[in-house]
Amino acid sequence: MADREESISPALSGAAIEWFIGLERLELQRSDGYVMLVEDLTLTSLEAGEQFPAADHFRYLLTAARRLDCSHSHLSTVRQCADLLQPIESLFRESSRGFLRDKGVRRCFFFLLNEAEITIFALHRALEMAKDGSRELCLDQAPELPETVGSYSLAVKHLRDSYEHIDARAMGRLSGKRGDSGDEALDVFWSARDLLAQRRWKYQDWCLGIDEEATSLMIALGDHLRALWMAALDANA
Repeated sequence: MADREESISPALSGAAIEWFIGLERLELQRSDGYVMLVEDLTLTSLEAGEQFPAADHFRYLLTAARRLDCSHSHLSTVRQCADLLQPIESLFRESSRGFLRDKGVRRCFFFLLNEAEITIFALHRALEMAKDGSRELCLDQAPELPETVGSYSLAVKHLRDSYEHIDARAMGRLSGKRGDSGDEALDVFWSARDLLAQRRWKYQDWCLGIDEEATSLMIALGDHLRALWMAALDANA
């Protein structure tokens, strides 16, 4: 029996991999342009002949990608809830408590709060992992964090902190001081009114829009994590 010859394909370059998965990426793209990153990174490695980053790089980057995908999925729900509640937002301005008398509105409103909180928490962790990626992964050719991402870093952190310490805010403690009145504390607790009136997260001087602004940030963050993945692939080739 003749010996079977096996062809061994060389590892593909980052540019070649990007070209091959172009069509598949279109299928992963959401209506706002964001591409689901975990699937994208997996396809990238499968097209590279199942070439994956080193184990620690793989775990780190896939975790960051999962968190970003999680944030975007919950962001989509935030937008849907804001769309549903927008027509009755004027009732909320007139009376916060009266706004909640309708059971359906009440449930949708608190669901909006929950989704908005999860969105910011997951986005903050993905952003922090992206910022620390070059140092953590020790890659010689690691790309720099895009200016678009870096410019929102503090805003996302403060918005995240506002949810993390919402117990103190609910009691009217702002900057370490108790609010002068119950109305002030209530106003702080209903932080989601900006999600309805202006479609943005808002805390003190920090804000982030839930539409184009958040989408642009997530796309730029996804591009950076993808670039880190490609650098990790080349380092493990």
